[in-house]
Amino acid sequence: MIPARLYVNGYTITCKYYTGDGNLYGVYENGQTFRYQPHQSPTYDVLTTSDTSSIEWVSSTSFHNGVPPGGSVIGGKLTDGGLVYVARGVHDGSEVCGFYDPRKAYAEAEILGAKQFSPFDVLVLKDVGKNCLTTLESDVSNTYQSKSDHSLATTCY
Repeated sequence: MIPARLYVNGYTITCKYYTGDGNLYGVYENGQTFRYQPHQSPTYDVLTTSDTSSIEWVSSTSFHNGVPPGGSVIGGKLTDGGLVYVARGVHDGSEVCGFYDPRKAYAEAEILGAKQFSPFDVLVLKDVGKNCLTTLESDVSNTYQSKSDHSLATTCY
């Protein structure tokens, strides 16, 4: 599964793209889970990188007061304008991708329902400035590729 973000109903949701069936899976901010199939044609981006040395996963145990480090990859924007970050946790021994809302003490992912993870990791771009609260529009846009590109290339895993 590959981290992705989905644009629906005026906001951006962090989700995962499953290459096995081409569907997007995630959790809305109200805790409901979703699955979008390719024929539903939502607008989405898939996280890709050709240089895995430019990214790293940083443990939530190193956060200061719940604030992720500078360069954290913005995965979505909630209806109230709050930002969420690309995160991963472990479920039954496997890594799963999801999102972290700094107002909560855990990350969330969709695994046969909404699951909460703590501790967890947040994806960080190593060579980005120290301000992790950049706007979604100025987020490192070349880190994500539109579905129309179809280039899944190398993922962050």
